[in-house]
Amino acid sequence: MFQALSIGESVPPTDFDAVVHSVFRSALNLNFEDNKLLTLVLPDQPDLPHGIRINAPADFSFIGFRIGERATRRDNFLRLASLTIGLSGAPKWISALTAFHADPSDTSVRLAWQAAWRALNMRQRLARTTIVADELFDSNENEKTSPISRRAATGMRALLDAAQRFDSQAASSAASQLIGLGEGLTPSGDDLLAGFLAGLHCAVGENTQRAQFLSEFGEAAIRLSSRTNDISRAYIYHAAHGRVSSRIADLARALCGSTFRARLQPALAAALQMGHSSGMDAVTGLLCGIVAFSNARPRFSPVLS
Repeated sequence: MFQALSIGESVPPTDFDAVVHSVFRSALNLNFEDNKLLTLVLPDQPDLPHGIRINAPADFSFIGFRIGERATRRDNFLRLASLTIGLSGAPKWISALTAFHADPSDTSVRLAWQAAWRALNMRQRLARTTIVADELFDSNENEKTSPISRRAATGMRALLDAAQRFDSQAASSAASQLIGLGEGLTPSGDDLLAGFLAGLHCAVGENTQRAQFLSEFGEAAIRLSSRTNDISRAYIYHAAHGRVSSRIADLARALCGSTFRARLQPALAAALQMGHSSGMDAVTGLLCGIVAFSNARPRFSPVLS
């Protein structure tokens, strides 16, 4: 039997039945309650709002579990045919993005943001990823960029413009260009959108106009997420409610709070290494979302200067 190390805030605290949705070496997704996902992850993986991190040994893998296999939660135990997880006493993981109060007009926040943006672009170029953050806002269209990158650029520019005007309908239209865009387990467009939603939650503060826009746009993003795969849809759903993985939350905290600034580089490195390019795409969206409402946007491109 393994013990839960953490339980995400969206994991139901009551008994439920589920089936195995998908299986990977370090993660196993369960499908429950109207097609919602719950993800079991190994100790070296980030905490998730819809996840349970377990204290499995280093040589453990989820490979071997079968899609469609049944799982049940009863009396603080989650059981599959060959796995039992004790849930009692595990701390709840809560990302609490709205508590960060990102203010790009603050010099320390601005400098941290710019450092993260530079490091992100360097990492993307070294990895030769489809999405490079600077290229999304390059006014000189580059024929060498891919159709995916050009479409992402159109969507992200439109998202930022809509957020400045608090136009949730325009934001929904822009987001529709990103949903399902790209390849992979979580397409680049989905990761950009989830990151952007997370950034907006960091920046909303106590401004009622921002909060209203975010509420309306978040609902629209959730509706649009029906166009992509189940795993991406789960991340977009939770990001729309201000819930993200611990690696994205740690980076947001380091960007927004001076007391956490010493943690910026390790937090950024941890976030960027998620997946092949998912972490880099999500961080691109996060950084854009953090400055989306601000009239004091950092000068990271001609479009946003």
